[in-house]
Amino acid sequence: MQKSTDPRSARSREALVEAMIRLLDEQELAAITITDLVGRAEITRPTFYQHFRDLPALARAAALIRLEAMFPPESFDGSGLTPAEEFAHTEATVCAILAQLQHHAVFYRRVIHGAGAFELYDDFVALLETRILSDSPFGARIRGSLLLDPADRVTILSGGLTWLIMRWLDTDFSGDNAVDPMARRIANAMIALSGGLP
Repeated sequence: MQKSTDPRSARSREALVEAMIRLLDEQELAAITITDLVGRAEITRPTFYQHFRDLPALARAAALIRLEAMFPPESFDGSGLTPAEEFAHTEATVCAILAQLQHHAVFYRRVIHGAGAFELYDDFVALLETRILSDSPFGARIRGSLLLDPADRVTILSGGLTWLIMRWLDTDFSGDNAVDPMARRIANAMIALSGGLP
């Protein structure tokens, strides 16, 4: 649904998203009703439908908003870095994102196992594509690829990373699935698959 520039409409949408985040922190998506949601958000049922077609659409929006907040706000220009420096930066960035995902793992598990999970996967891939191309040291390398169309390359990379992360969210986060070793695996994959030195 289209976002409105009306401040009241924006506040209503924000209240719905915040209410969904709180409810998903407490219970499964299937257990949440629109009545529960609008009561928690302190808005009316018609207002809900002005913003979202159903609860899974709102859950996806809430998950994306929470995910977007995890990414560093500034662009990172990786030009001039040695391979070791590029790896260290990538690993630290991925580690910070994974730590946030782990902190909210129950929330994300409830969204990715709820209705509309395929659309959420697609949204996550699109978000990663944008961030990799514009806010990472890999964008220029991917755009300069001669072997594969850059759009295909970033989609394959983002899709694979999204799948790895979604599977990781279902683990117990121990051993090889602890944040640090997982961040190392993802950093290696990002560098190698974008055409850098692993």
